[in-house]
Formats: sequence, structure tokens, C-alpha cells
Amino acid sequence: MLSICNYLSNPNGTIEIDDNTIGCDSPEEVQDSCYWVSVDDLYVTNNLFLYPNPSSTHITIELPTTPQKNTSLTIYNLNGQQLITQTITEPQTVVDISGLPSGIYFVKVQDDEKVMMGKVVKQ
Repeated sequence: MLSICNYLSNPNGTIEIDDNTIGCDSPEEVQDSCYWVSVDDLYVTNNLFLYPNPSSTHITIELPTTPQKNTSLTIYNLNGQQLITQTITEPQTVVDISGLPSGIYFVKVQDDEKVMMGKVVKQ
């Protein structure tokens, strides 16, 4: 079974995408979101804990271990735009998301060796 990203890069027919959320409402928008995160040779893990989820004001991001040097947090919208970026120095970080519109966001925590990804819903 092909992922939608793989299928869009080499379709074998007509593609119609509609009635999705903003940023995922056409083949072009979906394909653009396939490439917003480049992790190259880094190890990707989902050991990132985000709560409360959904949230309307703040989220707590909890890492399984104390962050190493050069650990950063980035929150992306569905279009792959970086909306919030900050350095993380503690295993637990509270982030103010009250200024973001309601929707689905991706959270990426990255250091020199690994990338952790998560998804949060802003109410």
C-alpha cells in the first residue's frame, strides 16, 4: 500500500482531493505538506508526550530524557509553516499556543541525534 505522498509523486490516474481542512484541500497542497519536514539521517521517534490535547491555551511537552545541547522545539501548521520555535533545556516545557488559530499542528523536537514528532489539536 502506497502512502499518499508516494502516490502523489507518481500517480496512475486523475487525482481529486476536496472537502479537507485548509492546507490539505488539493493534490498540490497535500503534496507540499509531504516535504515540510526533512529529517535526513536522523532517528525519528514518537516518544514525545503532549498534553492536554486538545488544548486552547498551553501545551506541556514532555521528553523521555533531559534534552541534550542544541535541542529545539518547532510547531508547524498543516502547510508546513514554522509558527513557534524555541530552545528546550528541560525535560518538561510549557508552550503558549493561545495565539494560534484552532486547528491541527505538528510538534517537532530535534537535537543533534534524533527527531521526535507529535500532533496537537488547538481548540
